[in-house]
Amino acid sequence: MFTELRQKIFHYTMDRKFPLPQKTSRTFFFLVSPGMQGVKERFQEFFPVPAELSQLYPWLLMQEEEAFRIEAEESVKQAFAAKRMEEITMRGFSILDSINQVIVIADLCDLDIYYRIAGGCKIIKETIHKIIDPRTPVYWTAIFTLRRPESLETVKDETTEVQSTDSNIVKQISREPFQSLFHRTFLLDISNPLGTLISDPKDQDCLIGHLLYFLTTYPIIAESSDKYADWLVRTAEEGCVSGFSAFSLVLPADQILETVALSKGAEVMKESLFTGSSIHHYSFYLNNFLQKNFLLELGEVKKTVSEDSDFPLKEPVSHLPDFLTMRPEDYLETMNTLDASLPNIAKDNEVIMEKIGEKRLKEWKESLENHLEAMITQETGGLLLARKFLQELLNHLEKLTSDQVAPPQYNDPGPCISVIRRLVQYGPRKEGIYGRALVLAVVMDVGVSSFTLAPWMKVPLLILLPLSILALAAFVSYYNRQEFENQILKLERLLREKWRILIDTGKRKAAKKLLEEFINIVKQLDKEVEAALNRVTELVHYFQTEYIPSFPEEFAFRKFVVRDRDELLHYKDLCKANVSRVAIDYIERDRPLHLWRRLSSHGASQPNEWEQHIMEMAAIRLLPDCGDIVNLHILSSLQAGQEKFERYKMAIVRGIQPFLTIRPGASPPELNGKLETEPKGSHPVVEKLINALSGYFQNIEQIETRAPYRLSFFGFLEGAKIDDIFLR
Repeated sequence: MFTELRQKIFHYTMDRKFPLPQKTSRTFFFLVSPGMQGVKERFQEFFPVPAELSQLYPWLLMQEEEAFRIEAEESVKQAFAAKRMEEITMRGFSILDSINQVIVIADLCDLDIYYRIAGGCKIIKETIHKIIDPRTPVYWTAIFTLRRPESLETVKDETTEVQSTDSNIVKQISREPFQSLFHRTFLLDISNPLGTLISDPKDQDCLIGHLLYFLTTYPIIAESSDKYADWLVRTAEEGCVSGFSAFSLVLPADQILETVALSKGAEVMKESLFTGSSIHHYSFYLNNFLQKNFLLELGEVKKTVSEDSDFPLKEPVSHLPDFLTMRPEDYLETMNTLDASLPNIAKDNEVIMEKIGEKRLKEWKESLENHLEAMITQETGGLLLARKFLQELLNHLEKLTSDQVAPPQYNDPGPCISVIRRLVQYGPRKEGIYGRALVLAVVMDVGVSSFTLAPWMKVPLLILLPLSILALAAFVSYYNRQEFENQILKLERLLREKWRILIDTGKRKAAKKLLEEFINIVKQLDKEVEAALNRVTELVHYFQTEYIPSFPEEFAFRKFVVRDRDELLHYKDLCKANVSRVAIDYIERDRPLHLWRRLSSHGASQPNEWEQHIMEMAAIRLLPDCGDIVNLHILSSLQAGQEKFERYKMAIVRGIQPFLTIRPGASPPELNGKLETEPKGSHPVVEKLINALSGYFQNIEQIETRAPYRLSFFGFLEGAKIDDIFLR
């Protein structure tokens, strides 16, 4: 979760959490007991060594003698290699050649521990003398645990089982050859004089990790290397050992930054996705969509659903038969068949228009989704804009489908066909008319010839009477032909009109069906957009009011000074981001809802991976404006929360007593403390801590740290006689 955000936060705070030292030295950690791997883990977790210096701080794990010797030789060679020294020097580090350390860590409860310590130390010492000048100073420190608690998770009845050290082993490690080898020996028990008990091995590992930090850091922050050497060898007299304790308060800057950035990121999301300033842009997108897809008017829809080169419609009346080229009976049969087939052909066209409609539906849906994506991803308040767009589109589409498609109403061509058939069957034919007229003309001429008339009268009659009869025949023939042609034209007009009405009805039905299907798609998209709006609202609410970052494991001797969500958000005002400006960049560059369908359904409990990603992008944009949070100091935080600081102070007092108990009546050892904080000098919190701890330590020295997120106290019991230690 939030991997990229946390990496960037870690980068922002790294220099203040784990500042690179200007000076460094060589330290070899010899981990004798395999059950104490947690010491290495805790040390590397709390006080990581920079990667470029890791070969100066190698860990040697006890193993078979020859393998251990090879590992020791390789580690010593790498730590003292000239090439390595040159690389480190060129990176700006100063190497303290006068401080070289071997720190031996062991659990005295282990079987044969004495011989393993002795054997391992002998190999390391021989290896160092073999590879480097024997006169090179090497300081040896031992950290031995007297008792190791077992984890409560593995213990019945929630009682703490403890492994105890044989008292003979304790006495042996205070004598030769260890007495002259170790410059200082730390013994760590699980209880201190105030009755504080270490009940978890992890807490003991945490304490040892603190001691390792002090032993590797104090040489490079001391005024001189001699001062550290003097401190280290103070108790080198025979039989003297040291005790130790530590406590750290940590300001969780990474968790503060994460919580604030995500909370402010929710504001950015709200500003960018719920601002209605762009909602009036819906008309532009709507007009563009309607024009592009020919949805402005029903006529356009009818046209687009019936015209497609891949699916041509049948046109049965586009080329009607010519009456003059056919026998009348054949013509009438053809026209009658055509008339009867028109409804079926219209239905065939409806099937074709359904296929065209399927194609158009896909095109409209794709175009609609493209418009929605443009609105949602590119416009401020894109979801609101998309919702308005869809609602207006629905209103427009419902208007187009408001009228019902009535059954086709047309004049039946059948009666006209019957009239033409009667004309064909019973009407006078052209040859009959002219035949009868010719016979009548001959009869008239014969009749005129039989009359006794003057020539000037007979001749005109013989000419005019036949001509008149033929003219009458021509008129009758023309009239009959004209009536026939009119019926033919009427039939063709009726057929075309019938087809026009049938196909128009089919187009209306196809358009209405297509629009209704598209309306369902629009409604579904509207529901999805509404669900996205509701989900984004939930996300904003979750990150503003509920989200709690994950914390590293907390230990008895390492506490975070703020942990509750309200405490983390106390620093929210330190983020000086201009939310409106960031929201614009967030929309324009990150396109957070480019894949808006990946949002979880409304009511989902936790943000999914994609939702985390879009919130993470907003939070990352805010990090550059959170410099005041990066520059926080733990002392300021403690001073601001006085009541909580008092509780921490009491916890420090109880846990800071060294975990080594001296027998009653024995000579009291010296108790010294070192308070590590920044800046070195007077501060109300520092003064209160020193006052509270001064009753338990003879001397408290304030040492400066370069890690302003942490305040640590190290308590030392020094000069204790081995026989005065109370062993259980």
